[in-house]
Amino acid sequence: MMAYRPNQNWSHEVVKFTASRLTAKFYAIEQEQEAYALFKKSYEQVCALVKQGHELPKVHPVVMAKKVSDKATAYQYLSQMKQRLGA
Repeated sequence: MMAYRPNQNWSHEVVKFTASRLTAKFYAIEQEQEAYALFKKSYEQVCALVKQGHELPKVHPVVMAKKVSDKATAYQYLSQMKQRLGA
């Protein structure tokens, strides 16, 4: 199975949306045939809903955290995350 990349250039919006809804467990599947069968099932369900007139939700790009090599900055970010989580 090809590795999923957040900035993948999908062939069209339905494929992009379907891929965005799959879990990490899906991307861990090593057998391409098994992964394709699962993707196809989800893709066809989304296509059926679109054909019925449902709008396709926008897929927001995945925001990746910037790599920080400064420990003080890293601790500052960790402190902020802990504060927001109530830890």
